Amino acid sequence: MKDVNVTNKAILTKALELIQTYGWIQHSSGSIGTGYCAFGAVYDAVSGLYKSWNSERDKAETYILNLLTKQVKNVSSDHTNIVGYNDELNRTKEEVLTIFRRAIDECIS
Repeated sequence: MKDVNVTNKAILTKALELIQTYGWIQHSSGSIGTGYCAFGAVYDAVSGLYKSWNSERDKAETYILNLLTKQVKNVSSDHTNIVGYNDELNRTKEEVLTIFRRAIDECIS
């Protein structure tokens, strides 16, 4: 069951906060102890905001990852998803956070 206050914007904001608070990494999903890649931050944000694993949780995670990928495609023709963008050699934490901020700005709910 989904918490009443869980919105796509809340998930994106939580994922952004995880990276800002615990650090950013590449080539691994990450954790509080290691920092997070973009995918790992989304996964943990969704997991933390939903009470149980269900189809709504899966839909939310897929929607968020698609929204981030749309933002990636707006800035880079070299990447087809957020994971590839995150893991690109010479990518910076700030570039990844910018993708999250743009997705938050576009998010309706």
